[in-house]
Amino acid sequence: MTGYRITRQAADDLKDIWRYTVNNHGESQAERYVNTLKTGCERIADNPTMRQVLRLAGNDVRMYHCEHHYIVYLVTDAEAIIIAFLHERTDFVARLKTRLS
Repeated sequence: MTGYRITRQAADDLKDIWRYTVNNHGESQAERYVNTLKTGCERIADNPTMRQVLRLAGNDVRMYHCEHHYIVYLVTDAEAIIIAFLHERTDFVARLKTRLS
């Protein structure tokens, strides 16, 4: 596995997480938290099959729990494709169906 790629929607999730964290916990905490999520992406890239597959909308989706978010991704031969960063309290099945359809 050579790495990972973050989709536009997942990048938007990161921006939303950044904004929320800055507004509620300050900029330094936002920086730390987003870096923690990016480190989670690197761990996924190092071992993308470390999580079990969830079959959803015809796709083999995997989820990595990182702090208070799930990093949701697909695995290809070349890379892990990060499709979402979802808060652990989110109805992630409903949110993912819209991204995978």
